[in-house]
Amino acid sequence: MYTGISVQKQQLRRVMRQRRDELAGREAHTQALCAHLESLPAYHNAATLHTFLPMQSEPDLRPLLRQALAQGKRVAIPVVEPDGTLTNSWISSLDPAAFVTGRFGTPYPTMRELAEPGTWQITLVPLLAFDAEGYRLGYGKGYYDRLLAMSPGLHIGIAFACQQVAHVPRETHDIPLDLIVTEAGIFPLL
Repeated sequence: MYTGISVQKQQLRRVMRQRRDELAGREAHTQALCAHLESLPAYHNAATLHTFLPMQSEPDLRPLLRQALAQGKRVAIPVVEPDGTLTNSWISSLDPAAFVTGRFGTPYPTMRELAEPGTWQITLVPLLAFDAEGYRLGYGKGYYDRLLAMSPGLHIGIAFACQQVAHVPRETHDIPLDLIVTEAGIFPLL
């Protein structure tokens, strides 16, 4: 049974997915977003981070991640297992030959090295919508809410500026982010 908030979230997901899908100039927006992220002292100083590889029309952080790996940063990504559980794996490169297409069409490493929540300093979080209080709207599976609850450190939402809304419907399990980084800059949250 869906609650009123669940229905609001579903409706907002449809609108925001379309808005993000229709964004023009995606490559330039992504380059600016990556430059803002890289300018953060916390990102610059972090030795370990958890991030995502893009699916659908999400920002593509791979150019920045290649640079992070070359600098010696350890990078972990989420892996949704065939049974639907979420695990995390360290990666050592972004060579396409080292990945297969997994659940939801995202690339997963063929060789996995388990990365436990709490072993990285920064978590970069994809989203469909965000508000000025740091609440995010995800895809509705709850993967990132559970991951953020287990992962201390800095939680940074990664989005395009067009994904900002006045208010994200929220439930008690929703965890606000610490910062949002878009192509327009770094959003300090209320």
